[in-house]
Amino acid sequence: MQSAIRGTYGSNRTLPIIGVLLASLFAAIIIGLMASLGAYVYGILLAGGVVGIFLITQPTLMFPLLVLLIFLVDGLAQTLLGLGQIQWLISALGFALLASYLLGLSRPCFSPLAGGRSTITPVVTVAALFFSVLIVSTLINQVGFGQVIVGVRSYIAMWGVFVFIASGYFEEKTTRRLFTALFFIAAIQWPFAVYQHFFVVAEREELRIFGSSWDSVVGSFGGSKFGGGQSSSLGIFLAVMVVTATSFIRRGLMTKKLYFFFCLCAMVALGLAETKVIFVLIPFGLAFLFRSEILRRPVRAIGGGILVATILGAVLYSYHTLYWEGRRNLDASQDIIERFTYSFKPDYYAAGIWPGRVTALNIWANKTDFGSNPVSVLIGHGAAAAVSSSSIIGQGELTRKYGVGLEASGASKLLWETGFLGLILFLMLPVAGFLCAGKALARGVVEIHDRAILEAVQASMPLFAVVVFYETTVVSVPPMQFLLMLGLGYIQYWYQKTRPVRK
Repeated sequence: MQSAIRGTYGSNRTLPIIGVLLASLFAAIIIGLMASLGAYVYGILLAGGVVGIFLITQPTLMFPLLVLLIFLVDGLAQTLLGLGQIQWLISALGFALLASYLLGLSRPCFSPLAGGRSTITPVVTVAALFFSVLIVSTLINQVGFGQVIVGVRSYIAMWGVFVFIASGYFEEKTTRRLFTALFFIAAIQWPFAVYQHFFVVAEREELRIFGSSWDSVVGSFGGSKFGGGQSSSLGIFLAVMVVTATSFIRRGLMTKKLYFFFCLCAMVALGLAETKVIFVLIPFGLAFLFRSEILRRPVRAIGGGILVATILGAVLYSYHTLYWEGRRNLDASQDIIERFTYSFKPDYYAAGIWPGRVTALNIWANKTDFGSNPVSVLIGHGAAAAVSSSSIIGQGELTRKYGVGLEASGASKLLWETGFLGLILFLMLPVAGFLCAGKALARGVVEIHDRAILEAVQASMPLFAVVVFYETTVVSVPPMQFLLMLGLGYIQYWYQKTRPVRK
């Protein structure tokens, strides 16, 4: 028996697996005793822990479950049932993936470390520096235990996705299927958006609920039914998937009919969601994807740019007619300009108390002083200090002091919690990813599917840097964190695999 286990997992994995089995057996006995004594709640919690222990040994089962929960179950549970606690399960699965890697409880299908390749890459180096700043800031500021728990969940959980992909737990063909699954998730967003526009938005306007009614169009990405939610996450996700689909058709991996059908599905959802960031992300993403062709074939590039501008113009027209027209005493051109510039005003507040993106940055600049407290300016006030709402701590320490909205964007959140150094290092993550992807492609990624995915992931990296200044989700909310970690993990995998083998 022992030799069989060693043959499958390696001798260094035998003790952890035996420990998991013994812990599960002990927990099963305790659960039986609790049930007999009527302590059902504690029994259910412990049973959940046992399931978690089992899943730690089965990362290939956890990962599909994580994708399902992040992109479908969690969002629909929030909008339809008002249930937001599933995000804790998502975080638990992320930690379980990380624990599975650290404990060595399962074997990757392919190890990119074969041949003595080092795990130290630019991505890993930047990540290590960022977490060093976060840890030092949290320790220096003597952050409370509850706030640490919220911060750990926010910053660390989704790194389990990174290590899972970077370590090669999936076969490469299975990873390709993962991106196919993301295409499917993107293609079915429009029915949710249609329902939310014609029923939820209409009901919200009829009830005259305060705020922008179109914020309720979130696809399957979640949020309060009448209070708004992750419409920006929907827009960012669809923008990244449009870039990925374009990379596929560019390499001949998708038919024109399928590509235009996918883009139509995406544009219907985007046309109903009122997410202005797509007018930056989609052109930028496509420009990065075709950057070499733009220089070689400028006339063709101009034609493509006109086509993209026409499509996005149609989306802009839908925003104006569906949501903006007649709401202000402005003509069409003035109204559109106002809609794109209002959040850049230095004193703009949404919903009365929530600062705009630039306003939040101004609050940080006004409330911090390098001369009197250089430490807080450079490394911030510690994990979760700027959290506006939490089921565990209520509000972060700084929010209680300065008011809500300190995390109006990822940039303002990072400045408060990790300081100027933390913000720069976080922005360096997609930059390092972009450079490492280029290096891997130059070394040679032979299979055309893998090359198309890596090119799309590389083109998407600058977009994640941009959205740090637009919203906070890429820093602390699972869907966008998952996309960033998936991309960085995929880049890390190919960067290591294409490294020359040590002699």
